[in-house]
Amino acid sequence: MTFTQRVKANLAVSDFGSLDEKKSEVYAFLLFSSKVSEKEIILECDSAKIRDRFFELISSVFEIKGEKIEKSGKRKYLLEIKGESAGKIYREFFEDEISISEEKIESEKQFSSFLRGAYLASVNSSDPEKEYRLEFSIKSMPLCIAFMELLSERSVLLSFNQRNERFIAYTKDSSLIEDLFVLMGAGAASLEIMNAKIARDITNKINRVMNCDSANMRKTEQNAEKEIKAINYILEKEENILSDELLSVAKLRLQNPDSSLSELCSISETKISRSGMYHRLKKIVALADELYKKEANR
Repeated sequence: MTFTQRVKANLAVSDFGSLDEKKSEVYAFLLFSSKVSEKEIILECDSAKIRDRFFELISSVFEIKGEKIEKSGKRKYLLEIKGESAGKIYREFFEDEISISEEKIESEKQFSSFLRGAYLASVNSSDPEKEYRLEFSIKSMPLCIAFMELLSERSVLLSFNQRNERFIAYTKDSSLIEDLFVLMGAGAASLEIMNAKIARDITNKINRVMNCDSANMRKTEQNAEKEIKAINYILEKEENILSDELLSVAKLRLQNPDSSLSELCSISETKISRSGMYHRLKKIVALADELYKKEANR
């Protein structure tokens, strides 16, 4: 079961609320349904639970019945309402055209119910472990724009694009998706996104630390190779240019080719800081460079 299917399955069995809240959810179902007219209302969906919820809502609010149908295909669960029953429902919510009226979504509870109906009827949301995306698929551009304006008045700002003959209002903002889920009563889905974000942040931090450690190890190895090469060259060509302090550090490095500066300091017989160890080894490399140049100029 996908993330969207899990969320819809939970929402499909959630409480209906008051009569006004039921009407707001029915209103959303109608706006996002496959076909709505005075003669016929058809809801197509990929879940029997969603179809049955709409059926129960319609029956509860209007005391009318619809016909449940199953067919082949992706959206195989249908609810058909025809004749006078369809006309009664249509006239309750619409006049000359199918549009969104804020007067039918006055309270915050009504808005939450409306949002839940819209999600159940039209939404696809990505698995938060892969990406953050929630989108409403809407059948006309005017309806899509009106829906986006309705949400923008509540500081829910969605983006827009067109996919084939559908119009998509969507967001990739994980915090906004969390808020939308809380609004529609899908608190568990909101927590799932939060947990996915936390897990992703932890993974990213671990990767950064590991990458940093790997980079530091490579740098330590490269510096050690350079220092050892310089020391061997000096010992072969002109050992007496090394002071006692530098000679002691040189021997320590040769004996411990894989050790870091901090490790060299900890095993040194004389007390020396990491900075002191760094500068002495740097001095040895500089002396070797001078010898290289002298050899080259001869």
